[in-house]
Amino acid sequence: MKATMRQTTLFDIADRVGMSVNTVSRALRDKNDIGLKTKNRIRSIAHKLNYQPNQIARGLVLGRTNILGLVIETLDNPIYGHLATAIDAVAGQYGYSLQLRVIHSPDSIKEYAVSLTGKTVAGVIFAPMYTEMMAATHLLRDKGIPCAFSEYRFSSLEGDSVVVNRAAGARQAVNHLASLGRKRIIYLCSPPETIAENPYHRLAGYRDAMVRLGLEPVTVQGASTLENGYTKMREIIRRGRLPDGVFCNNDLSAFGAMQALYESGVSVPGDVAVVGYDDIPESAYAHPSLTTVAQPVDELSRLLVSNLIGRIENPELPFRHAVIEPSLIVRQST
Repeated sequence: MKATMRQTTLFDIADRVGMSVNTVSRALRDKNDIGLKTKNRIRSIAHKLNYQPNQIARGLVLGRTNILGLVIETLDNPIYGHLATAIDAVAGQYGYSLQLRVIHSPDSIKEYAVSLTGKTVAGVIFAPMYTEMMAATHLLRDKGIPCAFSEYRFSSLEGDSVVVNRAAGARQAVNHLASLGRKRIIYLCSPPETIAENPYHRLAGYRDAMVRLGLEPVTVQGASTLENGYTKMREIIRRGRLPDGVFCNNDLSAFGAMQALYESGVSVPGDVAVVGYDDIPESAYAHPSLTTVAQPVDELSRLLVSNLIGRIENPELPFRHAVIEPSLIVRQST
């Protein structure tokens, strides 16, 4: 059987040069208290041993780490992959790397929080933040691990937050459809959204815009994927009274809705105008191309990471809460 090559560690280099692990680590990080001759010797040995830094091991040895945790809901929607990539890029600019965790249930996020220590992650970003995650954030707080939230700040949470004003995006979508003469505008939304404590949800913005326009809000719940966007629109078509405008919870559900309309001989945008949400890359290449509300992912990522690292470096800072605005991208579906 072929032997597996063991990764070189700081201990291996320290043993070879006859110095402490701390000295080796500081030399490799170019600290000023280590002489140039010593640094060069340690770097030479590290190169010969093909040393690759293990950030988790470094944290265990030194009592701290430069790894940020990122908790996201799913990778099925490309918007979360875009967000993770953007956060990783910004973290790298600060000298941090990223540990990604996709949650599948409230239990899985609690297990993740239990497993963490300040030696394995320096801080955690939750994107998005749901009430089911609160217990996990309290566990992290008690361990001294700061958190940042990509969502409206619930009153019981302690941490920095950056919120995309999704309600404003929904208002833009509805007002755009109304400006085109559409009056029966429905909202294909995800499972019930809680807006009592969160004024920035899409549902709140949709209802507000419809009421201001003197139109009746009509929501169809359970449309958050391509498949159930398709299924929900098929159900609407079978009922016989078509809307003339559809605002969708995300771009994937909009793609599904447009496919169902196409199969039924309904023209988009001639008979029904469709607006998505997120502006994933595929939206520009759909047929017709999709009008959508663009999430400011790059700005969101920059603020989440910079605020969290600021908190790591100075835990006594006041909590910061920012609201950033989305923008409507008009394409062929309207």
